[in-house]
Amino acid sequence: MLKNKKAQGISLETIIVAAIVLIVLVVLVMVFTGQMGWFNKGLYNATQGRSCENSGGHWCESDNCPIQNRVIGKFSNEDDYPDQVCCNKDYTCT
Repeated sequence: MLKNKKAQGISLETIIVAAIVLIVLVVLVMVFTGQMGWFNKGLYNATQGRSCENSGGHWCESDNCPIQNRVIGKFSNEDDYPDQVCCNKDYTCT
């Protein structure tokens, strides 16, 4: 009368893949919301005390230097160039 049916569950592989995807999503959210301050701090400490020019760049208006061409950091002479960013020396500001 009653048939013996095997239950279907989630495989171990599916659980592992889901866990990895969840970890990657958490890290991406942290990066894009600025929650990984230790990462940004390392970037700023690498250039602290150096000028933009000594770090391989020159100053441009922020609208004229795409993000991929910017030199990231905290520069000793950035107060002399308000509303400007340090741009890669090979990029010509428009």
